[in-house]
Amino acid sequence: MIAANPSSIWPPHRRRLLVLALSFVSLPLHAATFCVATNGTNTASGGFSTPWATISRAASTMNAGDTALIRAGTYRETVTPAHSGSSTSSRITYQAYPGETPVISGADVFANWTWDTSGSPNAWKLPWTTNLAPSITNASTDPTVLRREMVIFDSQVMLPVGSRAALAAGDFYVDGPPTNPLAIYALFPGNVAPAGHVVEAATRSHAFDGSSKNYLVINGLTFRYACNVVQDLMVQIDGSVTGVLFENNTVEWANAGGLSAAGNNNIFSNNVVQNNGQLGFADSGSNNLYDHNKSLGNNWKGYDAGWEAGGGKWVYTTSSTIRFHEAGNNIGPGIWLDTDNVNNLIEKCLVYSNTGSGIFLKLNSTGNTVRNNVVCATRFTPNYP
Repeated sequence: MIAANPSSIWPPHRRRLLVLALSFVSLPLHAATFCVATNGTNTASGGFSTPWATISRAASTMNAGDTALIRAGTYRETVTPAHSGSSTSSRITYQAYPGETPVISGADVFANWTWDTSGSPNAWKLPWTTNLAPSITNASTDPTVLRREMVIFDSQVMLPVGSRAALAAGDFYVDGPPTNPLAIYALFPGNVAPAGHVVEAATRSHAFDGSSKNYLVINGLTFRYACNVVQDLMVQIDGSVTGVLFENNTVEWANAGGLSAAGNNNIFSNNVVQNNGQLGFADSGSNNLYDHNKSLGNNWKGYDAGWEAGGGKWVYTTSSTIRFHEAGNNIGPGIWLDTDNVNNLIEKCLVYSNTGSGIFLKLNSTGNTVRNNVVCATRFTPNYP
């Protein structure tokens, strides 16, 4: 039996060792909670009263077990975690502050628009020399679609056109080739002037790049406005990553693909992936769970749906489950198992108003179970699989 007062029988040096041992038991080595806010500073400590200004500051610091609580506001950066978590009980967490919605944006604000009367029609002009070369050409896709520039007016994504003469309210045109552009010309929605409005242009290809980082939690964030190339994804959970929880996020308005949901033994749940220029989801790996996600209105730019576009495309995926998935109003298939998808389960999904196919199983996809789904109102176009 242990004495009621151990100090009465333990010598002082052993009492000090006992206190030290108990401290290590009760306090994990890496279990700090940090705060990020747009009014913070990266030289601060990252506490709730002294928050950091960027999520990237947290991403460069956090280790297994740590959490960043992210306040509302727009963070104009690409978040690239420096470290992995170590296990399912010691992940690194990127979490929206309760009740708030942080936005990670690939666009910056540009205010130096001038009214230009040197061409027809008259238009607002922004000097633009950013090289945004497309990585691929596709004969069946309009070259204007393959370009990567994006202009956003008061949160409304404007449409690219192929010439200044084609400009109408809500459109923009980029003068010069993708590798050596000169200027952007725009007519803003309602033919209004830019003064008093927020006009943005996309300058970053990714909002979050978690490639090769294991045991992360990404929860409650919104990602938008990346100038990524065709077949590239704005949010990257990619490579052979494992143990990732990607939950309750919104991935929207990328130039090309929205979410790369790959790796092994990962969970993607309650996410909305919508209005991306080419593709909602792009997926591969094994033993992943896709649960209660939505893929809506993707391929607004008009990429060739018979090549790669639509709600989501899975390749080289095995033993994974897609359930309670909603795929609607995509230009292209809603759920597309393309190449070498084996022993997967698709069940209890709602798939509607997609073009070409609702649920599409293609090359070398064997042993898959598709059951208890509702597929309706599929639309046929000249460009379907």
